[in-house]
Amino acid sequence: MCLKIVKQLTIGSGLMLSLLLLASALLPASAESSIRPSVKSSTQPPAQSDGPLREGLPGRRISGGSRSSACLTSGQPVVALSPTNHLGVTMRDNPAVYFAMPATTAHTVEFRLRDTAGTSVYQTVLDTDEQALVKVQLPEQSLARDQRYQWHFSVVCDAQDRSQNIVLTGWLRRVSSELSLGQSEVSAAELALSAQLELAAAYQTAGLWSDAIAVVSDVYRQYPNNEAAHRAWLQLLRSLALESVLEPSLAASY
Repeated sequence: MCLKIVKQLTIGSGLMLSLLLLASALLPASAESSIRPSVKSSTQPPAQSDGPLREGLPGRRISGGSRSSACLTSGQPVVALSPTNHLGVTMRDNPAVYFAMPATTAHTVEFRLRDTAGTSVYQTVLDTDEQALVKVQLPEQSLARDQRYQWHFSVVCDAQDRSQNIVLTGWLRRVSSELSLGQSEVSAAELALSAQLELAAAYQTAGLWSDAIAVVSDVYRQYPNNEAAHRAWLQLLRSLALESVLEPSLAASY
């Protein structure tokens, strides 16, 4: 009796195994893959963006506090014209960086640019010369593509006590752009006013904030009383969230 039961169990187990093997052979490839556990690849790093509001970097674009308050005589701060994330994206190897300078007793400002390894790329000393808008133009071939660079802008309030310097910091990054305007490599100064403003709008749409800031700032300095230039300037300040910091008429208030 026991032998008969064992035989039945053996035959039943063999039959079940055969059926399972047959079902596996007939299972469609798509169904088979659907029941396999998914494995996520870790070889691809997460995508990063240099958009003006998506990636934050340490920096300071507006001076503040009581330090060196005697150096600024108008009560207005020193302001770097840069995006809120402190990163100026450019398609050029020698972009310019702009700073709004209020009335000050300081006679010089210092600018230096370093790569991420801390190596000095460029440095210069400029006279304040009562400029409302200070432009620092980098030499050609200063920036390599897809590399970040940190700049420091210092207002030298007391040459004997550098701890009194007013220091702003930010970043630049040169990228390859698919922007195709036919005139994108032409100096903005060579274009008519309307064409310059169109170029600035195209730069801003493409996320090339450093280039957009440069064009609008130069246009506003050149045509401070032009209505179109004035509108572009106000729009730039709003885009940079600086409209509450800088007066609409920079030349009049700084």
